[in-house]
Amino acid sequence: MSNKKFKKNKVNKFFSDNSNLWILNGYNSDGYNYPVAAKRLNIVKKVIKKIFKNKKTKILDIGCGGGQVSIELAKAGHIVSGIDQSDVMIETSIKNRKKLEAKLKKNVNFYQGDVDTNHLKNDEFDVCIALGLIGYLEKEENLFKLAKKILKPNGIFIVSTRNKLFNMQSLSFR
Repeated sequence: MSNKKFKKNKVNKFFSDNSNLWILNGYNSDGYNYPVAAKRLNIVKKVIKKIFKNKKTKILDIGCGGGQVSIELAKAGHIVSGIDQSDVMIETSIKNRKKLEAKLKKNVNFYQGDVDTNHLKNDEFDVCIALGLIGYLEKEENLFKLAKKILKPNGIFIVSTRNKLFNMQSLSFR
């Protein structure tokens, strides 16, 4: 098995085994856990609002996880496509989408895929986000190539990653 395939399988297994806990800890603060995902979502919403001035934008959420960011951006009036390589995370995203009212459902869709997914069109999106994804990739340059391909001229790419030193200080399972 190639190293790339091994790493992809390892990441898939991690998220299959830990998806619910990952989502819960990312969005909820219990005094011990810092809700990193919720904080990143707030920053992304502010950046998009500042740059696009409340204009409806078309967004690709790469590594969408359980769909929370994609759904919140759809609630803010954007058209969002979320992709994730984990089938468990996509199942969770789709379940979360089903809870939305009909007019919001049409603004958000989820697909299983990864940065090597080639069905995306050139110049298709105003915004591309990859929140916490880059540390799981075998080759980061594939993420940047995909963003360059799918972003419209003057589109924006929002990337976040955890400081590698975080894991040395954190008591969490991550």
